[in-house]
Amino acid sequence: MIALFRRHVAACKFTSRKDRFCRCPIWAEGTVHGEKIRRSLDLRNREAAVRLVREWETHAPQGTLSVSDACDQFISGAQEERRNKL
Repeated sequence: MIALFRRHVAACKFTSRKDRFCRCPIWAEGTVHGEKIRRSLDLRNREAAVRLVREWETHAPQGTLSVSDACDQFISGAQEERRNKL
């Protein structure tokens, strides 16, 4: 899960991460597909930042199994093991 926050510049009147009504740069912090991320998005528009983070979250790295594929592999492995025991 990724959290978006603004990292306020020195001239900004806001100081808290919760303040979202300025034009300071947006940063992202959290984990995506097991990888820790904390970096600037080089964006100031919150909608564009949300779109970018959603894209990161939906595109799994190559070699990653979906849940249904992992379940299918587990079931077929269990069935094969059962056949070998008989």
